Amino acid sequence: MENMAARFWDKNDLSFQKLIEKRTHMNLSHLKHEFIQVPDFDKIKPLKLLCKEYRKYARKHQTSCIVFCNSITSARAVEHTLAEAGMKSCSLHGDIPPRIRLNNYMKFKMREADVLVATDLASRGLDLPFVSHVINFDFPKTTSDYLHRAGRAGRAGREGFVLSLYKEKDLSILQEMKLCQDNQLPLQ
Repeated sequence: MENMAARFWDKNDLSFQKLIEKRTHMNLSHLKHEFIQVPDFDKIKPLKLLCKEYRKYARKHQTSCIVFCNSITSARAVEHTLAEAGMKSCSLHGDIPPRIRLNNYMKFKMREADVLVATDLASRGLDLPFVSHVINFDFPKTTSDYLHRAGRAGRAGREGFVLSLYKEKDLSILQEMKLCQDNQLPLQ
């Protein structure tokens, strides 16, 4: 990006500034990150336990939660599971018509739903300061996806929690994240 910009602006031109600083893609250190290994066949039971713990926190601190999934099918199943467990939830994913998607977003924003179940459609651009918890039901496919999902919790330096269910197949991404964290390198 810098190389491309250099073709159009003089380096010494003070009107040009970097919009993304070095620390932009660093792990969000003010958040508490927890990684929970789960068997390949059942993530519903751990999800219910995480939601139960989130509810205790939410009652005391009046916060909300976003549960991220990698697919529309997964998001639908999670929303159904949460509804069966008596949690007020709504969802955002690509199969929902735009008008209904906006209604669901407003329902969550107005705090009529405690949990937003979403695909990565909601991992960028949403600034919801009342979100304290992000649960990665499906582990993100890239470190960048993890970072953007995590960034929905604990906005503006508030306390936040990122709880990620992972399987053995996700270990390579976890190792890459750990390496970046240990060496203070930005996530790619």
